[in-house]
Amino acid sequence: TNDAIDIVAILNLVHSAKAIDALEMWAFRFSDYMAVCEERFPMYKANNDTAFASSPFASVDLVRFFMKQDPSRTEAGTRRELDSARQSFAKEFDGSTQSERQSFCENFPRFIGEVSKDVEAK
Repeated sequence: TNDAIDIVAILNLVHSAKAIDALEMWAFRFSDYMAVCEERFPMYKANNDTAFASSPFASVDLVRFFMKQDPSRTEAGTRRELDSARQSFAKEFDGSTQSERQSFCENFPRFIGEVSKDVEAK
């Protein structure tokens, strides 16, 4: 989602949840967010890259994670699925207003920081 109210709701949900794969699922989402923001708003790339790189999410190998979940998956197939999910998010993202999209990408480091605190505390 790109709606600030939805993002706050998601952050509140994550704060109260005890998911065993929260780190991996947030890494999955954040990698999509980061890639789409980089493409749409390259002026935030350096800040977003720095925030992601210094977060616990940067250490997650998403391809390996998803392949572990289903041993019948291939690396190429998993990469295609991840790309498809990113394309789906990009389409949803582009449905928001310019100011909402820009604000989301500009605030990406803050979102990572908030979620990182919660994931690290569990």
